[in-house]
Amino acid sequence: MRLTKPYPSVNDRAEIYQQVALFLGDGVRMELALEDMATIRRERGGAHLNKKADFLESLLDGLRSLGSFSGALENSGNPPETALIKAGEEAGRLKETLESAANGLLAGQEMMSVIRSSVTYPGILFLSLLGVLWFSAVFIAPKLEASVKGIVWTGQSALYFAVGKFVDGYGMLVIFGVAFFIGWMIRWSLPRWSDHGRSVADRFPPWSLYRLLHGIQFMSGLATMMSAGIPMAQAVWKLSDNAPKYVRDRLDTILFHIRQGKTNFGEALHAAGQDFPDPEIVDTMRVYARMANFQKLLEGSSDKWLKIAVSSARKQAKILNTVALVIAGIVMLWITYVTAVSIPLAINHFVMSHMGGGV
Repeated sequence: MRLTKPYPSVNDRAEIYQQVALFLGDGVRMELALEDMATIRRERGGAHLNKKADFLESLLDGLRSLGSFSGALENSGNPPETALIKAGEEAGRLKETLESAANGLLAGQEMMSVIRSSVTYPGILFLSLLGVLWFSAVFIAPKLEASVKGIVWTGQSALYFAVGKFVDGYGMLVIFGVAFFIGWMIRWSLPRWSDHGRSVADRFPPWSLYRLLHGIQFMSGLATMMSAGIPMAQAVWKLSDNAPKYVRDRLDTILFHIRQGKTNFGEALHAAGQDFPDPEIVDTMRVYARMANFQKLLEGSSDKWLKIAVSSARKQAKILNTVALVIAGIVMLWITYVTAVSIPLAINHFVMSHMGGGV
């Protein structure tokens, strides 16, 4: 019997994998651990805990009918995660693999949270700017323009009134439409866009964050599969199967160079020329892959890279937020300058020139 109940969230799966790994480390039999975990959650009640209990009971049924913990996950809708756990289980390293899977899930969740916040904060600033522009266009610009008859606005003042008329007309709809289209295109491009231009976009958020997230997951999965005795080329092939197009195309390129006989894994990453999973990891792998204990170094680096990835994601999000804040500040200063300095000066010049003309 395979998993048919609703699949739990990332945090719930990570919690379950960590607890199962803890029980296995303490010598508790898998079947007993799953049964007790499900019973306890069922006794405590509540929709959320019942959902966890459903998942645990499905795992238990899969273990009893198939003799395999990973067997129950095969219809889970998450092939990479299932493949990792299956590889670890077949290698007799299920405890370590579940810990690695849980760490990867939590790190990925944290990175996704960073990605969402890196988009949310600029979005809020963007909406605030639109609000200021709309208020200025509807309530301030018309009064200023009507305060002096016959004046011809030039320079920054003319630009300000042109923006006001645009926003007061169909401008807001146009701006929201363009913003929605850009947001949709970015979201669509993250897992699908993979041609040469993507290598340039991968240097900037949110594409750089997406590359880093899936790159770290790839390295963690590769380490787990190789520790399970799966040859490198086969492991890369397995990880590319069912991966998003962006990831699959990069793994296929790496696999091509591995099969072309590159001296080591690091050189295959370098030859791919796409800085995937990450430029720093590529450089590190070119050194590690020359060493006799490469596989051990690869396994030991997974958790460290997860932490580095989260830290790097935070730094990139902070840069993006800073850029958005600077742009918002520039626009606000421009509006303030035009309404408080440029327009009053233009009005004063117009009045003075007409007074002088009347003398």
